[in-house]
Amino acid sequence: MSITRRQFLTTTTSLATAVSVPYFGWQKKTLADESQSKNDRVSIGLIGAGGMGLGNLRAASQWVDVVAIADADAG
Repeated sequence: MSITRRQFLTTTTSLATAVSVPYFGWQKKTLADESQSKNDRVSIGLIGAGGMGLGNLRAASQWVDVVAIADADAG
């Protein structure tokens, strides 16, 4: 017995949905328990901090906390 493309897609889509529903239900509860305050600041690391990267850092520094900076170019 050969399976048609439509049967294959229907079966795999149904299986993927059935498997992912419990995961997303659990995920929603976990994220709700660990929600951040609207006043919390985002922590970022900046890679490629030369020239334009430093300009971006200055522009974003009022909204984020910079925890690391790296640049491969010594100049």
